[in-house]
Amino acid sequence: MWSSGCCSATTTAKLGVSLGRLSFDDNNRPQWLQSDSTEWQSIDSPSNPPGRDGHEHLWLRTTLPAGDWSDPVLFITSINLIGQVYLGDELIYQYGEFDDQGKGEFAGWPWHMIDLPDDVAGQTLTFRFYSYYTSIGLWGQVQVMERIDVLKQVIHDSAQDLGVSALVLVLAILATIFALIGPERRGFGSIALFAYASGLMLLAETPARQFIADGPLAWDTLRAGSYYTLPVALECCSATGWKAPLGAG
Repeated sequence: MWSSGCCSATTTAKLGVSLGRLSFDDNNRPQWLQSDSTEWQSIDSPSNPPGRDGHEHLWLRTTLPAGDWSDPVLFITSINLIGQVYLGDELIYQYGEFDDQGKGEFAGWPWHMIDLPDDVAGQTLTFRFYSYYTSIGLWGQVQVMERIDVLKQVIHDSAQDLGVSALVLVLAILATIFALIGPERRGFGSIALFAYASGLMLLAETPARQFIADGPLAWDTLRAGSYYTLPVALECCSATGWKAPLGAG
């Protein structure tokens, strides 16, 4: 079953239901929430179940584990690409927008913290996914945790990159100042460009970025833009032939 420990031995999955069978009841809830257990097949991982064969829709469900929770949440590293989460037959979380055909556009790759009730043990959790990407389902860590533990983990995992990013961005600001007032404008300008790209890429990759601003797609765009700016900045440094002033004289 799922190695993250989120799920019990009754983890099951339903894969490859066609759009024509994606029907809803009078309360606008997917009818497969009440489908018989014989229609589901067991899987070991919530990411890319076997037999996908190009299908863009995936349904997963599991029985939540027992635990002494005071403020439980479901922590998920990433969803491919958009999805909904149902506890029993109640929609408790949605990421991305679904159209009338059950499709949607990429909305970024943030981590997710989904609120759960205190008496969550033994209840059925069902996921609905849509993805035209090579991957579908859940990726990374998938685990029921205390909210405070999730926050501590995110801060711990981000501390080093945040520190390095801050130092590099300070360097970028200093290089920008020297580029504006100093004699080696092109050289300092190239260093500033490289430092901005490096610092922003590190910042956009840290989990704590979601505490700074809630814009998953914007963060992914910033990360990609910074990544592709790095070789340009290196080429600019090489083209200027700039050397540090300490080497002069």
